[in-house]
Amino acid sequence: MKLLKTLFVLFSLFASAQKQQKFPQQIESMYYQNWVGGQQLSGGGSDFYIAFKKPLGKDITLTNIFFRNQALPAEKINDKLFIARYSYRPTLKEDEYGNREIVYEKEQKNTKYVLKDNEAVVEYLFKSKKRTLKLSNLKEKELIAYP
Repeated sequence: MKLLKTLFVLFSLFASAQKQQKFPQQIESMYYQNWVGGQQLSGGGSDFYIAFKKPLGKDITLTNIFFRNQALPAEKINDKLFIARYSYRPTLKEDEYGNREIVYEKEQKNTKYVLKDNEAVVEYLFKSKKRTLKLSNLKEKELIAYP
Protein backbone atom coordinates (compact mmCIF):
# COMPACT_ATOMS: atom_id res chain seq x y z
CA MET A 1 0.00 0.00 0.00
CA LYS A 2 2.85 2.35 0.88
CA LEU A 3 4.50 1.57 -2.45
CA LEU A 4 1.26 2.36 -4.27
CA LYS A 5 1.00 5.76 -2.54
CA THR A 6 4.62 6.54 -3.37
CA LEU A 7 4.08 5.63 -7.01
CA PHE A 8 0.96 7.80 -7.14
CA VAL A 9 2.86 10.80 -5.72
CA LEU A 10 5.73 10.29 -8.18
CA PHE A 11 3.32 9.97 -11.10
CA SER A 12 1.51 13.17 -10.02
CA LEU A 13 4.79 15.07 -9.86
CA PHE A 14 5.84 13.74 -13.26
CA ALA A 15 2.48 14.63 -14.83
CA SER A 16 2.56 18.20 -13.50
CA ALA A 17 6.12 18.65 -14.78
CA GLN A 18 4.95 17.60 -18.26
CA LYS A 19 2.63 20.64 -18.66
CA GLN A 20 5.31 22.38 -20.69
CA GLN A 21 4.85 21.41 -24.30
CA LYS A 22 5.82 22.57 -27.75
CA PHE A 23 4.00 25.78 -28.62
CA PRO A 24 1.24 25.07 -31.15
CA GLN A 25 2.35 27.87 -33.46
CA GLN A 26 5.70 28.99 -34.91
CA ILE A 27 7.47 31.81 -33.05
CA GLU A 28 9.21 34.32 -35.31
CA SER A 29 11.22 36.17 -32.66
CA MET A 30 11.52 36.80 -28.95
CA TYR A 31 13.68 39.34 -27.20
CA TYR A 32 13.75 41.86 -24.39
CA GLN A 33 14.80 45.48 -24.21
CA ASN A 34 15.66 47.47 -21.11
CA TRP A 35 14.92 51.18 -20.87
CA VAL A 36 15.61 54.06 -18.49
CA GLY A 37 14.12 57.51 -18.16
CA GLY A 38 16.45 60.47 -18.55
CA GLN A 39 15.08 62.53 -15.66
CA GLN A 40 15.68 61.98 -11.98
CA LEU A 41 12.98 59.72 -10.50
CA SER A 42 11.64 58.79 -13.94
CA GLY A 43 12.44 55.10 -13.45
CA GLY A 44 13.11 52.35 -15.92
CA GLY A 45 12.10 48.85 -16.87
CA SER A 46 12.19 45.97 -19.31
CA ASP A 47 9.88 45.07 -22.18
CA PHE A 48 9.65 41.44 -23.31
CA TYR A 49 8.49 40.84 -26.91
CA ILE A 50 7.24 37.67 -28.56
CA ALA A 51 6.27 37.70 -32.24
CA PHE A 52 4.62 34.91 -34.23
CA LYS A 53 4.99 34.15 -37.95
CA LYS A 54 1.21 34.03 -38.41
CA PRO A 55 -1.61 35.64 -36.42
CA LEU A 56 -2.17 33.81 -33.14
CA GLY A 57 -4.85 31.14 -33.53
CA LYS A 58 -8.28 31.68 -32.01
CA ASP A 59 -7.80 28.65 -29.75
CA ILE A 60 -4.62 30.13 -28.17
CA THR A 61 -4.65 32.84 -25.49
CA LEU A 62 -1.46 34.16 -23.91
CA THR A 63 -2.17 34.86 -20.24
CA ASN A 64 1.06 35.60 -18.32
CA ILE A 65 4.73 35.96 -19.02
CA PHE A 66 7.20 35.28 -16.22
CA PHE A 67 10.35 37.30 -16.77
CA ARG A 68 13.01 38.83 -14.50
CA ASN A 69 11.32 37.53 -11.35
CA GLN A 70 8.03 39.14 -12.34
CA ALA A 71 4.64 37.73 -13.27
CA LEU A 72 3.48 40.03 -16.08
CA PRO A 73 0.28 40.09 -18.13
CA ALA A 74 0.68 39.47 -21.85
CA GLU A 75 -0.46 42.54 -23.78
CA LYS A 76 -1.60 42.15 -27.38
CA ILE A 77 -0.07 44.75 -29.72
CA ASN A 78 -1.49 43.16 -32.88
CA ASP A 79 -2.43 39.64 -34.06
CA LYS A 80 1.24 38.60 -34.28
CA LEU A 81 3.00 40.64 -31.56
CA PHE A 82 2.66 40.48 -27.76
CA ILE A 83 4.55 42.35 -25.07
CA ALA A 84 5.01 42.09 -21.31
CA ARG A 85 6.10 45.29 -19.59
CA TYR A 86 7.90 45.64 -16.29
CA SER A 87 8.67 49.08 -14.96
CA TYR A 88 9.78 50.67 -11.73
CA ARG A 89 9.52 54.23 -10.59
CA PRO A 90 11.41 55.44 -7.55
CA THR A 91 9.92 57.93 -5.10
CA LEU A 92 11.60 60.59 -3.01
CA LYS A 93 10.90 60.30 0.72
CA GLU A 94 11.81 62.87 3.30
CA ASP A 95 12.25 62.12 6.98
CA GLU A 96 11.44 64.44 9.89
CA TYR A 97 14.89 66.07 9.66
CA GLY A 98 14.55 67.01 5.99
CA ASN A 99 16.84 64.25 4.72
CA ARG A 100 15.78 62.93 1.34
CA GLU A 101 16.16 59.38 0.15
CA ILE A 102 15.27 57.69 -3.14
CA VAL A 103 13.12 54.62 -2.47
CA TYR A 104 12.23 51.94 -5.03
CA GLU A 105 8.85 50.26 -4.85
CA LYS A 106 8.74 46.60 -3.88
CA GLU A 107 8.69 44.18 -6.78
CA GLN A 108 5.98 41.61 -7.23
CA LYS A 109 8.07 38.45 -7.07
CA ASN A 110 7.52 35.44 -9.25
CA THR A 111 7.48 32.43 -6.96
CA LYS A 112 6.40 29.87 -9.58
CA TYR A 113 9.59 29.62 -11.64
CA VAL A 114 13.31 30.00 -11.04
CA LEU A 115 14.63 31.74 -14.15
CA LYS A 116 17.91 33.16 -15.37
CA ASP A 117 18.03 36.74 -16.68
CA ASN A 118 17.74 35.53 -20.27
CA GLU A 119 14.86 33.10 -19.67
CA ALA A 120 11.09 33.47 -19.60
CA VAL A 121 8.04 31.28 -19.19
CA VAL A 122 4.89 31.93 -21.20
CA GLU A 123 1.63 30.72 -19.70
CA TYR A 124 -1.14 30.25 -22.23
CA LEU A 125 -4.43 28.53 -22.84
CA PHE A 126 -4.67 26.11 -25.75
CA LYS A 127 -8.16 24.77 -26.39
CA SER A 128 -9.07 25.95 -22.86
CA LYS A 129 -6.23 23.96 -21.22
CA LYS A 130 -3.50 25.78 -19.33
CA ARG A 131 0.00 25.18 -20.67
CA THR A 132 3.48 26.64 -20.31
CA LEU A 133 6.42 27.23 -22.58
CA LYS A 134 9.92 27.93 -21.28
CA LEU A 135 12.03 30.21 -23.47
CA SER A 136 15.82 30.24 -23.07
CA ASN A 137 18.70 32.22 -24.56
CA LEU A 138 16.58 35.32 -25.12
CA LYS A 139 18.27 38.07 -27.09
CA GLU A 140 18.76 41.45 -25.44
CA LYS A 141 18.33 44.49 -27.67
CA GLU A 142 20.19 47.73 -27.03
CA LEU A 143 19.12 49.80 -24.03
CA ILE A 144 16.75 52.70 -24.73
CA ALA A 145 17.76 55.82 -22.79
CA TYR A 146 14.91 58.30 -22.95
CA PRO A 147 15.77 62.01 -22.62
